[in-house]
Amino acid sequence: MEEGGATDLGGETAPSATLEGDQEPKVAEPTSEGFKVPTLALARPKTKSEVSSSVEKTTEERNSEISTNSVPSSSSTPTPPPPPSLPYNEPTWSAVPHEPYSLSIIKHGTIVQEVKLSDKPFHIFGRLPSCDVQLEHPSISRYHAVLQYRPQDENKKRSEDADGDPPSSEYTPVSSVSVNPKEEGFYVYDLGSTHGTHVNKSKIQPRCFYRLRLGQMVRFGGSSRLFLLEVSPSLVGREDLESELPLLGRPPL
Repeated sequence: MEEGGATDLGGETAPSATLEGDQEPKVAEPTSEGFKVPTLALARPKTKSEVSSSVEKTTEERNSEISTNSVPSSSSTPTPPPPPSLPYNEPTWSAVPHEPYSLSIIKHGTIVQEVKLSDKPFHIFGRLPSCDVQLEHPSISRYHAVLQYRPQDENKKRSEDADGDPPSSEYTPVSSVSVNPKEEGFYVYDLGSTHGTHVNKSKIQPRCFYRLRLGQMVRFGGSSRLFLLEVSPSLVGREDLESELPLLGRPPL
C-alpha cells in the first residue's frame, strides 16, 4: 500500500480526500454495490432576525394585495347622472315670507312632520332627492309641484291706503272668477305631473297658480298624505279662511 492513497479489492489506488479551509467533511453512506454516494451539505439555519424580516415582508405584501383588491379605483366607479332641470322659472315677484308659515303633514289623521316655509320663496315637491320635500309614493312625479309665496304689491298697498279699495284695473277675470293677481300669500303650481295635485279634494289645472289659504289642504298624486297650510297661532285672524279656490293663472314674469 502506497502513502497518501488507498488500495481497493481490485488493486487500484484511490486518491485520498483533502479538506480545504473550514470545509466540513461530507458523510458518505455505503450502498448495496459497495460504492459510497456523497451527500449534499445541510443548509445553514436562519437566524431570528432573518426569520422576523421574512415574516414582516410577507405580511406587508399580503396587506397590500388585500388593500388593492378591496378598494376600487376612482376610474371604475360610475358617476351618477345629474338630475333633470327643474321645469319652473321663479317669477320676478317671488319673495321670502315675512311671517312664520308652515305646512303640517298629516297621515291617517296624525301630524307626522312639519315643513317650515319661511326660509325661502318657494318649495319644490317631488320624488327626486333634490326636492325640498321628497315624496316616495309611486304616483309622485320627479318634479311634481311648487308652493310659491307672493308678497303684497307695493303699488296696491299704497292705493288701498289712499282709497280703501284697490282700483278695478288690479283685478283680472280668470275662469269666470275675479282674482286679484297681486294678492299676498301662497300659491300651488302643478308642474304637469302625471297624477295631478288636489287642493281641498279639487284637482287643479297644471302650470297655473292656485291661491292656497290658511286651513286648506294639498294632496299630491295618489299619496294619502295631506299638507295643511298653517301660520303661528298669534297671527291667526289676520287672514280669512275662505274655502273658495281662486285661479290666478300665469303671472307676468
